[in-house]
Amino acid sequence: MLAELFPARVRYSGMSLVFNLGVGLFGGFTPTIVQLIGTLLKNPLAGLLLYTYVVATVALLIAVAILPETKAKDVYA
Repeated sequence: MLAELFPARVRYSGMSLVFNLGVGLFGGFTPTIVQLIGTLLKNPLAGLLLYTYVVATVALLIAVAILPETKAKDVYA
């Protein structure tokens, strides 16, 4: 799905930029956010489940709402 968002000429660069920005933002701040949620809810395991479910749900909603359909598009051009 990610590869289809970019034209073939810049596909690799576009995918690597988006992937690495996502990993940096979500992966870099995850321990802090999970610890904060666990501290606020006074349950050390609450942050693990809550953060995971919230991020996955938000990502799914964004993907369904704004990503274009590429079924009829020539992605190899």
